[in-house]
Amino acid sequence: MILPVIFIVVFVHLRYSGAESTLWVLKELFRLKTLSSLLAVGAVPNLLLFFYAMRRENWLMGRGIIAATLFYAVAVMIIKFT
Repeated sequence: MILPVIFIVVFVHLRYSGAESTLWVLKELFRLKTLSSLLAVGAVPNLLLFFYAMRRENWLMGRGIIAATLFYAVAVMIIKFT
């Protein structure tokens, strides 16, 4: 759950370095209806973590990562269609 948040914050900080604050950028992205895309891209590091868990045969960790990714998918759907 935390890895995508860290990825999103770092991405926003690097991409919009001249902006007032990270929170302001996120509000603007929500207003422009592009926050859902950022959340979807932010879930990509979960894929790498999932492959790591599967290689180590840590099935419980893999199941938890899938659950967290589904949480992000639901958040993207809610933001996208509201």
